[in-house]
Amino acid sequence: MNELLTTAWLDGTVFDQIQLAITPTVLPYHVHSFEVAQMLIYFMDVCIDDPTKCDQINQYKDYCYANYASVLSDELSLNEFIVSWPNQVSADLGVPLTPLLNLYDRDLDTYNSNRALRDIFDYALAKGINGTPSVFINGVMLDSTPNTVNQWINHLNTVYESQYSHNNVQGVRVQDL
Repeated sequence: MNELLTTAWLDGTVFDQIQLAITPTVLPYHVHSFEVAQMLIYFMDVCIDDPTKCDQINQYKDYCYANYASVLSDELSLNEFIVSWPNQVSADLGVPLTPLLNLYDRDLDTYNSNRALRDIFDYALAKGINGTPSVFINGVMLDSTPNTVNQWINHLNTVYESQYSHNNVQGVRVQDL
């Protein structure tokens, strides 16, 4: 995705030309994925409170991908995991431990992360998402996700060309002139 976003397209890069939204989608068949995603709610709230800390969202995303295999193959019980994962994240990313541990205690979770993540999951289900990655362009879910930068560019070109009219001059159709 990073390579795609920095690829030249139209009058800039892909990143300059599109609006990108990434939404965490927790799938129930991934071990501990819900608990891993709960921390995103914390990092998003930290970003809202202090925009200088928004980079922590990407750091956490990259950290999750780097530890993907060990988390999903982890044979820890839920109770063991909700202690070990916050300790690991806190130590490796340098974020405070207490708010991370509190995410898993409904009485102490000031971010309401469990409910917020369930709302995100419900929204994803309502949109028809049942696997990842799921991609929407202009509100339409793609049947399959492009796998290479060239496939993405070809798809973006197709969408752009289907919506761009050479007869359009600053939003006024030629026949209206």
